[in-house]
Amino acid sequence: MDTRNQQVDTLPQFKEQKPITRGEIAAYGMGGMGANILSMLISTYALYFMTDVADIAVSVAGLIVSLSIIFDAVTDPLVAFIEDKTSGRFGRYRPYIIIGSPIAAVATIMLFSKIPAEGNAAAVYYLCAYCLYKLGYTMVSMARHGLTATLSSDRATRNNIVTVGKLFAAPVGLMLSFAHQIVKKAGEGNEAQGWFVMTVACSVIMVATMWISSHAAHRFDNAEISAAASKNRKGEKLRISDILGAVKGNKALFCLMLAYSTNAFASKFVTSNQQYYAKYYLENMKFISLTGTISTVLTVPMFLLVLWLSRRIPKRNIFLYATILHLVFPVLMLCGFSHNFYVMVASMALSKITALMCTMCMQIMMPDCVDYGYQISGVVAAGAVASVLTFTDKLVQALGSSLSTAVLDAAGYVPNVTQTTEVLTAIILLLTIPTIFSDICSIIGMRLYPIKSVDKKKQNK
Repeated sequence: MDTRNQQVDTLPQFKEQKPITRGEIAAYGMGGMGANILSMLISTYALYFMTDVADIAVSVAGLIVSLSIIFDAVTDPLVAFIEDKTSGRFGRYRPYIIIGSPIAAVATIMLFSKIPAEGNAAAVYYLCAYCLYKLGYTMVSMARHGLTATLSSDRATRNNIVTVGKLFAAPVGLMLSFAHQIVKKAGEGNEAQGWFVMTVACSVIMVATMWISSHAAHRFDNAEISAAASKNRKGEKLRISDILGAVKGNKALFCLMLAYSTNAFASKFVTSNQQYYAKYYLENMKFISLTGTISTVLTVPMFLLVLWLSRRIPKRNIFLYATILHLVFPVLMLCGFSHNFYVMVASMALSKITALMCTMCMQIMMPDCVDYGYQISGVVAAGAVASVLTFTDKLVQALGSSLSTAVLDAAGYVPNVTQTTEVLTAIILLLTIPTIFSDICSIIGMRLYPIKSVDKKKQNK
């Protein structure tokens, strides 16, 4: 029997410590809203803002996005190693949430501000703002991934923790699906001002919910716990080699990395190009708000469905089924339905929902990979495990952004004008071919994933 399929304690103090309460789970879950509101805003609208509001050339905007994501990918493992080795009054991970959230918030406001500078000066400004956001958000996201793995040793409980966070994040998708309408009203005819006002509101929400989430985790991430967790099996302070030991040979981690990074690659093409598809191909921006509304309404039952299924079938199977359904949108588009508004609305909503299912599966599978690494090395390296996933995720996102903008630029894209047949064809190809290829790779990754156990709730004695 492969013991790596069994549930293990990630920290010794779980044996004596009172389990996490429902109130703590709810308060910690509020961070799910903060974690998603700025990331969704930027992943969906940053490229559009730079090209159609800030008047940055599409090739330059694509380069800005790609460079910032590469910067982000490089800083992920560095931040993760620092957090895993941190030991202090406020624990291993919570200090980085407290400090990183306002950094990310300020940088986002900078990114969605139209400045008077042009040319290289404007490009440098937006690149710096983007990279600053990435640094702040990395501090927060790495810390939250680490905390999720250490709030409980019970897999079913950890699934609940992730689900609650996702439920708090659900309203974010609904709000941002009406971003163009909100911007128009908030700006009173000035689109740049509208984006600024909405971004300030989103940033305040992000910081507030993150600080509440950090406080909720104080019982599980404090001076005593961080001191114990920052030592290896010999009782010595963790070295980088100890942390790497939890990653090396971690088959579960690398299979999940393959499946999720390629899934994210596909999603990047969809989120980056849906604005252009709606504006220039369908000539109906209601496509964005309608698909966003449908997918958001279905988000809550979808999260609950994933939670229910995880107690009955292996999580890798849920990921597989979601990936297969994710193929419906590109297949229908290539089969001649690209002009059918309602068919594309329904299939795009399905694409958004199944992409969220894969993301949720990744987040509830990540702590299992931490357990897997713990059995290999005796070290709880939640940050390092998370950084491997996020590093590859962001590299493929950078590749997706650069390829997307390169194709549009080569096809002759010009903002705010009627597009040529070549540009419209390029938009369709960008929404379909990368998704099909990536989903096939995701299926291969999940077929090889070694943890096949079902998450049953432990009975407290």
